[in-house]
Amino acid sequence: MHIRAGIIKRSSFYKHSIKGAFHIMMPPFMHALALKGGKNMAFNMKINICIIGCGGTGGNLTARLARFLSGYRDTLTINTAIVDGDTVEYKNIGRQPFDDGDLGENKAVILAENIESSFHVNLNSYPDYILKTEDLERIFQSLNREGDYISSGRNDINILVSCVDNHAARKVCHDWFEKASFLGTTFFIDPANEEVSGEVVIAKKDAHAITSPDRFWYYPDIINDLGRPVNEMSCEELNNAAPQHFATNCYAADICFAFIAGIITCGDNARLIPGGIAYFHAFKMFQRFYVCEYNEEEERYVREA
Repeated sequence: MHIRAGIIKRSSFYKHSIKGAFHIMMPPFMHALALKGGKNMAFNMKINICIIGCGGTGGNLTARLARFLSGYRDTLTINTAIVDGDTVEYKNIGRQPFDDGDLGENKAVILAENIESSFHVNLNSYPDYILKTEDLERIFQSLNREGDYISSGRNDINILVSCVDNHAARKVCHDWFEKASFLGTTFFIDPANEEVSGEVVIAKKDAHAITSPDRFWYYPDIINDLGRPVNEMSCEELNNAAPQHFATNCYAADICFAFIAGIITCGDNARLIPGGIAYFHAFKMFQRFYVCEYNEEEERYVREA
């Protein structure tokens, strides 16, 4: 897509041109959804979803996704895992989906239990920190149920959502994404925000080829600013982390949820959805998504302006 003076023009990815004075760019899955006809129907594919982090963004994303999945549990094969090594503390209750009765419990485990009780949706919970790529490989093998995730179908979708607050964890996800070898399509969704604004990077891999890059392409300097894994940080360091507003966490969660819901709704056309980056400001009600894909003629990634 291209923006000029607030006018939206669809790129060559779209079959029809539409103009409008919108501040929010058209979602990247709209063309695939149009091909699907916008109907909720069963289709022959499997979707594996792994959400790392059950805090302000990840926890609220999981709650939204569970409510959505409750209406699809009889028609789609969707396997979901949530992962977090943290326990619920009193300070978490203000902006994370927990209450006083959850204090002291592992976030992933208690959130999965609460969701199953409320929505009858079964989530696989892992009370662990993700410290190496093998941790993610083990989870996706389990999500595939049969353990042979490399030989999954061409239409199958694997989605990794990295709701983490440190670059060391992102580097593990980056390394996993680089080496992932599914036959289907892999999306790596990576939200990050400060107090009132942030961005969500959507990386995409078709089989063995990365067609849209992850955060390390947009912000190459973070490769040298990984910091320490969260399990090596002191309580004081964790408590002094950059503040995040509840509304900002929810905004990031909503973008991630909308993208995942779009993938599910598009069905076997989901492989047509491009990757890119969405910038947002929670209190200015601002959001823009820019498609970024590999250009074979230029032999590089190109972000549409």
